[in-house]
Amino acid sequence: MPDTRADIPLQPTRLSDYRPSDFFVETVDLDFDLDPADTRVVSNLRLRRDPEAPPTAALRLDGNELDLVALMLDGKPLAAGDYRI
Repeated sequence: MPDTRADIPLQPTRLSDYRPSDFFVETVDLDFDLDPADTRVVSNLRLRRDPEAPPTAALRLDGNELDLVALMLDGKPLAAGDYRI
C-alpha cells in the first residue's frame, strides 16, 4: 500500500503539545517473523475509548517506514475506504 504521507516532513513531538489519548490500551500482543530482508510484525491491540473522550474522537496510530498489509476491527477486515493512511 503506498504511503500517501511520504512528502510530509516529520515534525518533532513536543511535551507542550502532549494531551492524553482518547483511548486506553488494555493489551498489546506482538508476533515477530524476523528476516534480514523482510521482517513481519503482527500487532493485536485491545483498546477502549476513554469515557470522558468525545464520542467522535478518532483513533490515530503513527508509524514510519511501515507497509500496512491488513487492518481488522473486531476481527473483521477493513476495506481501504474504512480508514485513512
